This record gives sequence, structure tokens and C-alpha cells, in this order.
Amino acid sequence: MKNFLFGINYIVDQHSDKDGGGYLTFASGDTMAYDAITTCNATAYSGGVATASGYPVGVGNIAVDPSVFPYGTRMYVETTDGSWVYGMAVARDTGGAIKGHKLDLWFTSYGEACAFGRQDCTVYVLS
Repeated sequence: MKNFLFGINYIVDQHSDKDGGGYLTFASGDTMAYDAITTCNATAYSGGVATASGYPVGVGNIAVDPSVFPYGTRMYVETTDGSWVYGMAVARDTGGAIKGHKLDLWFTSYGEACAFGRQDCTVYVLS
């Protein structure tokens, strides 16, 4: 069973091009272009008031290493095993342990964050 954070707008098809980009087709029928696909190790957190870039914490505002994903980078995130679909996210926060290809995904509750734990994620860097 999938755990959806943003409802049911999940990927139903992926089309890659020879340059590493491509586009995603969602259950809603919408499509979105991406420039790259990468794998990141993700943890989860909740709480707080504001991100390091000054935005309010909230679902979709995630912590990254800004040298890998500059603030403002838009992404689509799901676990590599498909058990969780985090969905659309924007790089807006950072943390001392978030180095390299690591993410920290914000959840609305401590219980949700604990349920997610630490997992490898497929990250589509959106155009």
C-alpha cells in the first residue's frame, strides 16, 4: 500500500530522453518535465517555524544540501520501493546533517515523520 502525502497525484508513466531528462505523466493526466533523476537518502522531521531560507515550514518545503540542490530547486520525491509518495517539493531548508545527496522531508506530525523514518528516494529534479 502506498502512503500519499499530497493525495493521489502519483506518477503513472515516465519518459526519458538521451540527455537524462524527460517528462512524467501523473494519474491526473498532467505531465511535467524533469532535467535529471537521482537517488537520495531521506529522513523526516516535523515542527519548527521557518526554514533556513525564510519560508514557513510546511509540507513540500524540504531540507537539502544547497551545494547539491540550490534553494528553490523543484523536485518530485517518492521512495525507491514505491511505498511512499511525498510528491512535489521545493529545496527551502538545510540542516547540519544534510550533506550531499540527503534530504529531510517535512511532515505535519511527529507520528508521520516516525512512520517514514529513513528511506532511499527517487528524486526527479523538475525543469
